[in-house]
Amino acid sequence: MLLSSKTRLLFVMSLLLSLSSLGFAQVENAVPDAGTKAGVSCGPPSYSCARNDLVTTDNLNPAPSMAQGQNTIVTPSDFKLPIVRITDSTTFEGRSLTASISGSDGDNMFNTDDTYLMVADRGSWKYPVAFDPSTMQVVNRGPWEIGTNQVRWGGSGSFSRTDRSVVYALPGPNTASVKGVDGNSTTLYKLTLSGTTSISATGTKVFDFDQCPGMPSPYDIGHGVWHSTLTVSAGDKRFAQAFSNREGGQNTGTDVTVYDASSQQCYRYDTAHAKLCTSTGCVPMSLPDTFTIHEVYMSLDGNYLRIMFYYCTSGGCMGTGHNPYFWEIGTTNVTRCYTSKHSADCWGHMAEGYSHIYNSVVWPQTGKRALSDPLSYTLINATPDLNPKTDSHFSNNAADPNDTNPYWVTNVQNVRTTFGGAGCNKTGNLYEGCTFPGPLYGEIFGITQSGGYIRAAHSYNSGSSLEFNCANTIGTVSQTGKFFVWTSDWLTTLGRDDLNQNRCDVFVVNLAAAQGAPN
Repeated sequence: MLLSSKTRLLFVMSLLLSLSSLGFAQVENAVPDAGTKAGVSCGPPSYSCARNDLVTTDNLNPAPSMAQGQNTIVTPSDFKLPIVRITDSTTFEGRSLTASISGSDGDNMFNTDDTYLMVADRGSWKYPVAFDPSTMQVVNRGPWEIGTNQVRWGGSGSFSRTDRSVVYALPGPNTASVKGVDGNSTTLYKLTLSGTTSISATGTKVFDFDQCPGMPSPYDIGHGVWHSTLTVSAGDKRFAQAFSNREGGQNTGTDVTVYDASSQQCYRYDTAHAKLCTSTGCVPMSLPDTFTIHEVYMSLDGNYLRIMFYYCTSGGCMGTGHNPYFWEIGTTNVTRCYTSKHSADCWGHMAEGYSHIYNSVVWPQTGKRALSDPLSYTLINATPDLNPKTDSHFSNNAADPNDTNPYWVTNVQNVRTTFGGAGCNKTGNLYEGCTFPGPLYGEIFGITQSGGYIRAAHSYNSGSSLEFNCANTIGTVSQTGKFFVWTSDWLTTLGRDDLNQNRCDVFVVNLAAAQGAPN
C-alpha cells in the first residue's frame, strides 16, 4: 500500500521521536536508580538508592537554579538526590555563611536527630539553624535578630553526641548572647537550645580548662586565646581541646588538654616540654619531641588523640610536619606516625572513627589504620587512580563502634583553572560548562569499607572564593548519616555578600532519599 506524503511525514516524525526517547532513556538508565526497586533501603549504612558507578559526570550546565533563596530544593538529574539551600542574603546581614567552625571536615555540625545544625560566619560567630529533616526546610528563617529570634556564640564548639538540644562551646568574653554564659575562652559550657521558628539558649558551666594541671590561670595573657577544633567522644564522656595564649594564635600553642567527665580529671600534654601533667604531677612522655600545634582531633571512643604539629622545636620531628602524633589519652604513650624503615603514608587530611583513622594516601585512595598501630594501614579503595590529584577532606561523624560504616569525602579544585579551563564557558558564567577529567571530581561522595563509592551530589563550588571554608568545599556528614552539609558559591550564582564578594552559602543533601525524591 502506498502512503500519502502527509502520512509518510507523520510516520517519520513519530519514528524520530521514538528514537529520541529511546536515546534519552538509555542515557538515564546508565545511571543506576535503585530507588525504584521494592524493598531497597535508601538510608545508612547501605545507601542503596545512590549511584555507585564510576562514570565521569560533569556539573549540569547551567547549574540547578538556587535563585529563589533559602529553602529552595533542587533534585539534579545527574545524582537525583535532593539538595536544599540553607542560607541566603536575607539570613543575617547579607553575610556569607559556612558549614564549618574550624575549617575542618572533623567538625560536628548536626545534632543527634538532624533537627538542629550550626552555621558560622567569617567572624567566627556560630548560629543554630532549626531544620525539619522530613521536609528539608529551615524553620527559623531570616532575617535573624540576635537576642530577639536568634542566639550566637564564639569560640570552638560541637553538638552533643547524646542530647539533641545540647551544644558544647568555649566562648570568649562578650562572645555569646546566651543566658548564663560569661565566657573566658577556656571554660567549657553546655548550651541548651530551645525553639524552632525562634531560637533561645541557656548555658551552664562544665569545666574550666585553665584548671588543668600546669595550665596558666588566667590563661589569657593579653594576646587572646586560640582554640583547636573541640571534639566530643561518644556518650559525651571526654572533651578534647588545644589552646594557645601566644601572639599569632594557631600554630603557636603547646597546650593539649582532655577533660574526662566521669572522673572529672583533666589530662594535659605539654608539647613544649614533652610532658604529661595530671593531678599527681608531670612526667616525661615516651617521645622527647617538642613542637607547636596546628590542630587536634579525638577518636570517638575517647582513647586516642591525633595531634597535627606545625613546627618541631626538638627531638625526632623535623621542621614543619605532615605526619601527626597519636597520643593514648591519659598515658605517656605517644607515637609519631613516621618510620624510616618504610613509608607509613601517614599524611593528607584524615578523619577519626571509634578506634581507626582514615587518611588520603593518594587521590582518591584511602588508608585505614588502627589507632593502636598507626604505622600500618590497609588500603580501602585501590581504584580508580585519578589524575590530576586534588585535595580532599574527610568526615566521619556517622561512624559506628566497629568502624564499618561509610565515611564521606569532599574535594577541592577551582573548576576553571585546575583542569586548564577544559570545556568551560567562554562567555557568561566562566565557571559553568567545565569538564572533569574523571569521576568523583567536584563531588560529595562516600566510601564503603569494601572500597565502593556512594555518589551523592556535585558540590557546585567554583573553588574561587577568598573564604577558606568556601574555597575548600568544607562540609560534614550528620551523626545519623542521613544528611551532608557543605559550603558552596554555587558556581558564583548566589549574588554578592556584605563585602561585595561572591556569596557563599550552606547547602544540605539528603543522602537517604530515593532517587528523584523531592525532599
